[in-house]
Amino acid sequence: MLPSLAFEEDTLRWIMVGVTQPQQPARVRFVTYACGQHEGQWGLWRTSQSIGEARSRQAPTPQLVLPECETLSLRYAFLPQEESAPLEWQTRWPDPEKALPRLIILSMHLTSGHQLQRLVMIPSGALKPQPVESPS
Repeated sequence: MLPSLAFEEDTLRWIMVGVTQPQQPARVRFVTYACGQHEGQWGLWRTSQSIGEARSRQAPTPQLVLPECETLSLRYAFLPQEESAPLEWQTRWPDPEKALPRLIILSMHLTSGHQLQRLVMIPSGALKPQPVESPS
């Protein structure tokens, strides 16, 4: 009964797990990022809901992440069939429930006329905590 996960051309929508304190259980949130206008202000907006809130389709309160974001454009890398071929970029990632993309190009056009573009790499596999050495 949850809203669908989405890695689309203009929206990211997925489930995030976070730990706030070591002895507390993990918090699972349904998170969405999209650019647009909310209450007369353009920006990159983030919504975050508990799984229960998302299931009951309660409207989340958007939080402004970056002012002036007019459009968000995302492209996802697919591994080519042949090893020597270049990466294939598409505007939608199919089946986000089964696998995450490894590379994302994120582009934003701001109302000021500026543009931002970033290449984001998503690690594969589990990240294990590393021991921290005391400074000498």
